[in-house]
Amino acid sequence: MRCCQPSSTSAQGKTPQLDRTPSNADDSKCQLKWQKEFVSVAQQWLKYAIAKCDTLTMKHKDDHLDQALLYKDDALEVLLHRFDNTGVQSYLHNHKATFLSLCLSGTYTESKWAVCHDLDGSYIEYCRGHDGKLGEPSIQPGGLLLLKSIVFSTGQAKITHHSEIHSIRSTHENTPVTLVIRQKDTAAKTRKTACFMIDNDTTAAYRSEDRPCLESERLSMLLVLEKIARQFQCAEGGIMSDRSPFCNIDHATLVMRTHVISQAALSG
Repeated sequence: MRCCQPSSTSAQGKTPQLDRTPSNADDSKCQLKWQKEFVSVAQQWLKYAIAKCDTLTMKHKDDHLDQALLYKDDALEVLLHRFDNTGVQSYLHNHKATFLSLCLSGTYTESKWAVCHDLDGSYIEYCRGHDGKLGEPSIQPGGLLLLKSIVFSTGQAKITHHSEIHSIRSTHENTPVTLVIRQKDTAAKTRKTACFMIDNDTTAAYRSEDRPCLESERLSMLLVLEKIARQFQCAEGGIMSDRSPFCNIDHATLVMRTHVISQAALSG
């Protein structure tokens, strides 16, 4: 008998937790350190995004977020995500690579799901190609179970493993903005990444193609980032606090520190 395949991330209450359980006190201290340093370097990435907003590559993705590419190399990408405020839940999906995310502003609800082949019924699976586009839908036996829902809010950092199936619902009141460090794993090309639907209507046009952001969307992103910068600039110990140990580092050092944070968070 095949059983449910659960998400690997655990949570306590409404606070997003890491997807690895600390084996001892030293591990716990390490995880806390990478989270604190992630918050610290976010200040510089936010300043960089504001200064370069006119020239950044920006896309409107999946009908529910705007994405700005801040940096990429052979090992990682640094992205800003601004979710819409429609309150619409994204489709259920996993990812081609594991990533870290820090909520700079607002909140969203993340739901974790598991595929269960023992359930009566069926669900739809779309396999994602190397170009990011979805293939033809296939009907699979079983169903998708909701494991838990957690609230991700300002100042919190977390890891999302590439194999996790999740969905995101933003809120009307607090439009979320997140900073993402995405691992560009060379093994990702061999991994199966997919999107899932509980509804069995295979003709449903549930996702539009990515497109470049409109000028109005780019301006909206800039205004939101400037607002976040103002809110945190004078906050004691806040994301944009001048007390940050990385508040005045150069760009090359910022990139190096981002690599160190990514490696620290994903190791162990």
